[in-house]
Amino acid sequence: MFALSNTSIAAYRPSFYDAATDAQFDRRRFVTHPFVPYAPRPHDARTLVMHRKEIAADVAYRYRNNSLGFRTPERPLAKPPGTRRIVTLGGSTTWDGPDDDTTWPALLEKRLNAHYAGRGERVEVVNLAVDGAPSAVSLQWLALLGVAYAPDLVISGDGVNDFAASFYPGIAPDYRNAMRRFDDAITSVQLSLPPWAFASYLVSVASARYDTWRNGGIPLNVHAQMFAPINRLPRSDTPLASIALHQRNVKAMRGIATEHGARFLANVPHWATVSPVLDTYDRAMREFFARERIAYVDLQAALPHGDASLHVDPVHWTVKGLHAVADEWFQRIVADDLLGLGR
Repeated sequence: MFALSNTSIAAYRPSFYDAATDAQFDRRRFVTHPFVPYAPRPHDARTLVMHRKEIAADVAYRYRNNSLGFRTPERPLAKPPGTRRIVTLGGSTTWDGPDDDTTWPALLEKRLNAHYAGRGERVEVVNLAVDGAPSAVSLQWLALLGVAYAPDLVISGDGVNDFAASFYPGIAPDYRNAMRRFDDAITSVQLSLPPWAFASYLVSVASARYDTWRNGGIPLNVHAQMFAPINRLPRSDTPLASIALHQRNVKAMRGIATEHGARFLANVPHWATVSPVLDTYDRAMREFFARERIAYVDLQAALPHGDASLHVDPVHWTVKGLHAVADEWFQRIVADDLLGLGR
């Protein structure tokens, strides 16, 4: 039946059974939050294994969240004396890394502390990136939590998810018709079953359909539950359809950072390959940054394309790529003395 219909049984199995499913959005990784569409689970620790078809290999991501749910060291909100802080925001490309020490924010912290060693100050990078987050969610995390860390610099690594959303001109300003609120109180038959049970096609299909029926026809994986609404909107042929929302969010983040005494950096994200449609979006963002006098790092222009050693897919990084990204941020921070520690 599955062969004839060209359907994969992986579509019916939970993400913890098969690495080829949407393991990144395993619903056990997230919790309900009163203000943002979804939040990472506090103290969650696991190894994600995701298949990257571009390199025809499975890639493991080992992480341990802190008490607030973020892939960053446990740190008090009150900034210790002799400390300069950076808060990083974004989606999976800022969360990215095979272990917690090789995310680009973690690598950036190491580079900065090595560079400023002996000056009596320590640099801490607090990474508040969340898988799948567009700039609207980053804006909320900055306002709700980021400023509580008293940052000296705020970095927005947003752009990839905003580009994907920019083709939909009907997105509401608050994204309410593009993202659904995640509800971790929804019960699931699949989550109550042991992994070996899904070796049975009958169990896999029956449990998936039952859970979908109980959830009003929406599959229970987090990606489908949270991002299904955007697929119901009309899609434009241009990535400029809702680019103003991305620009507004970046400008608001800059305003919040400035109000709380922090400097701000945005970015033009890097893709493994370039295309006319990406060029259109990037050019519009560069013009916006220039017009609004928003400092940014142009990763798309700075790093090479078509280099398989940098990417595991169109936007996510190898360890070499993560080092390259960290180096670009490092060079800009030092060159412009954005932490006030000298060059």
